[in-house]
Amino acid sequence: MVVLTSLDGDVIAASGLHVSAGSPFPLSPVQRGSMADSATSLMVDNGRIFQLVTVSVRSPLPVAWIAMGFRTRRQGRSGNSADITGLAVTLSVNSGGH
Repeated sequence: MVVLTSLDGDVIAASGLHVSAGSPFPLSPVQRGSMADSATSLMVDNGRIFQLVTVSVRSPLPVAWIAMGFRTRRQGRSGNSADITGLAVTLSVNSGGH
């Protein structure tokens, strides 16, 4: 999954994700209003969990964000995190107050 957004977070182009050009894309607090060069986060799209890596596009100043999402290996479980950390991991998604 790849998404190119404006600095304000509006989608310019996307592939592999259910968003359309011009719609807002959820930027992490690190990215919004920041000059940080990169950020990582988790995102859910249609029940699929993605590890999201976002970097700024510079020319030489920041002009956009590009986000690449990597689908987690085992859907419905947090196996990747548990394998890496040795910790029990639970992911919770707040959707419509649930």
